[in-house]
Amino acid sequence: MPNQETTDELNESFRVFCRLRPNQPEDESPAHHTGSDTFLTPAGAEEGGNSSERGGFVNTTAAGTVAFRCKHKVKEFRFTGVLDESSTQDATFRRVALPVVDAVCKGYNGAILAYGQTGSGKTHSMRGPPSLLSPRPDDRYAQGQGIEEESGIVPRTINRIFELLNPGGENNGTVKLYFSYCQLYCEVLEDLLEPGNDNLVLKETDGQVRIEGLTQVPIRRPSDVTKLCDRGDRNRTTASTLMNATSSRSHAIVVIRIEQSETGAVLSANSEKTCSTLFLVDLAGSERAKNVGSAYQRFEELKSINLSLSALGNCISALASQRRHIPYRDSKLTRVLQQSLGGNARTSVIVCCHTKDECQSESQSTLEFAARAMQVPVKAFITRYVDYERLWRETQAALDKKGDELAKAKITIAALEDDNERLVQEGVALADEANTWRLQLESERRMGKTTPRVTYTDDNGNTVVVEEKGGGDGVSAKIMEEREALFQGERERMMDTFRIEVDKLREQHQKSLQRVRDKYDDRIKSYKQNATAANSGWSSVEYDLTKERESHLDTLSQLSAAQERAHKAEVEVSGRLGVVLEELSEARSKIAEYQSENLNMQRSSESSTKLATELAARVEALEASKSEEKSVIEAEYVHKSQVEAMQRLFEDTIDRLGKRVEELETQLELGGGGRRDDDKRTKNDREKRLSRQSLEMLANMETDFKRRSSFSSSRSASR
Repeated sequence: MPNQETTDELNESFRVFCRLRPNQPEDESPAHHTGSDTFLTPAGAEEGGNSSERGGFVNTTAAGTVAFRCKHKVKEFRFTGVLDESSTQDATFRRVALPVVDAVCKGYNGAILAYGQTGSGKTHSMRGPPSLLSPRPDDRYAQGQGIEEESGIVPRTINRIFELLNPGGENNGTVKLYFSYCQLYCEVLEDLLEPGNDNLVLKETDGQVRIEGLTQVPIRRPSDVTKLCDRGDRNRTTASTLMNATSSRSHAIVVIRIEQSETGAVLSANSEKTCSTLFLVDLAGSERAKNVGSAYQRFEELKSINLSLSALGNCISALASQRRHIPYRDSKLTRVLQQSLGGNARTSVIVCCHTKDECQSESQSTLEFAARAMQVPVKAFITRYVDYERLWRETQAALDKKGDELAKAKITIAALEDDNERLVQEGVALADEANTWRLQLESERRMGKTTPRVTYTDDNGNTVVVEEKGGGDGVSAKIMEEREALFQGERERMMDTFRIEVDKLREQHQKSLQRVRDKYDDRIKSYKQNATAANSGWSSVEYDLTKERESHLDTLSQLSAAQERAHKAEVEVSGRLGVVLEELSEARSKIAEYQSENLNMQRSSESSTKLATELAARVEALEASKSEEKSVIEAEYVHKSQVEAMQRLFEDTIDRLGKRVEELETQLELGGGGRRDDDKRTKNDREKRLSRQSLEMLANMETDFKRRSSFSSSRSASR
């Protein structure tokens, strides 16, 4: 919108509160839920710390500290505040919502989000228990009793706005309040006030995302909101799951728009208005697939809910880390809340947690989400606009009014001019009549036929003429002269008086006419200037509106194409869903097997360690033995050439010894006597013995040589 001005900047961060839901008897069988209240709020209960561990919550304090047990370790979370099981609805509203609502009434944007697991009390906190959400008789609407003890944030917010601004009272016309109610179901925006409205489109203008086509109902009294909420609740999607008998299967979004115009009688081109928007969001609860049941529709809802909540968590993480890119377009939920999440809104987040032991894992993830949300910065400001539409409308009305006054003045002037003309004509007629009487008297005097007359007025106001008897011409002439002189003087006096009166009337008329002209000329000039400025702004608005309409048509065609693609993708995904589910089941089975194998491996870890120690000792012993054998081998190793030379030497020696033995045997056969023969025999025996010993020695050497040769060959091969 043109001529936008921002003032009164507000720097802070998200205000995050943790609310604990107490255990209820109906929690044991949620599928047979009968509609009893979600929270226990005993009268006179005070907020404070609670140190008894339940569902992982070791300790909580009203100041905002939560000690939670995470995998045998206690982790501390810090929030803006903690609302334990005994907290009342009024205390919840005053701590969570009241600062945001007051800021919205001053012109800031605001948002209040309820986040948590299914059945943790989000709808109870935002709207109230189921007994207050049922259809109400008309007499309750008429009474307009307002807030009950268990009423949630939404009805209390409406009452607070009417308390501060009073849109239907003395400020009527300067404060306007509009109410909208929609839901995001399976990534489809639906108007809960007009279920047949299929024209909802997300439109972004100047960095602000709005839901184009969403029904906006003017609000005059709080009971109007009660009726509209009841109408929307009848169209909202809910279902029974294993965790909650009336689980919300969609994200419910209440949008309250407040327009405030400046009060005062003086209009100018700087006339401004403030527009503030409050989002009250009841997010659908996160839930595990095993808690949904086997229904295909419930599974599709769960998938859509978890995807949108995951996108919300990603945006919160990116904002907390102050990244340059924030993935708002990953989900329609984050697109709708882009203005609130992006920092231009005072935002409160209430995270609701179960205190049951089986919900410990979900409670931990909820607390981690809340801890990230605490780090999101807020830079809110009041946005003021030049109210060209109101300025043009009221200027046009003023011009019409002044035009009517000017027309009346012109009619008055025309009437005065007619009166003036009539008086002039009457004066001329009197002058003509006097002249006629004068001429007649002169004629009668000359002819001597004039009879003296005496004219007087009687008591009744009638003119009486008495003719005189007798008398001569001299007397008659004298009387005629006196009467003529008297008549002439009277006529001149009357003419002078008439001229003076006419001149005065003309002067007064001209002055009055000039004053009226000057007055209305100034006003017309001022109004024309304002109208020119308003027309200029209105032309700019019309130009922007034309561009928006063209963009809207383009968006609709893109939406149609996207819907067609989405339908095809949905058909394809539905066809593959069975295969994916089977693969998911197989993957889970494999994960279980791997976990079992991992457990077995952990159990055999000690024996494996012991075996490794023994193997290390044996390796050390083998290394020592290897070193000893290596030294022996190096000491006894004989090169192959040396072995071959020794072999040849041994073979030659054996050959010589063999020949010598043959010679000795030949000599013995030839015989001989005496001592010489004995000496020869003794010598031969000695030589035989030496030859035998030499052969044995050679045989031993050959055996040892072969052993060393084979060992050397095997060692070389191993190298």
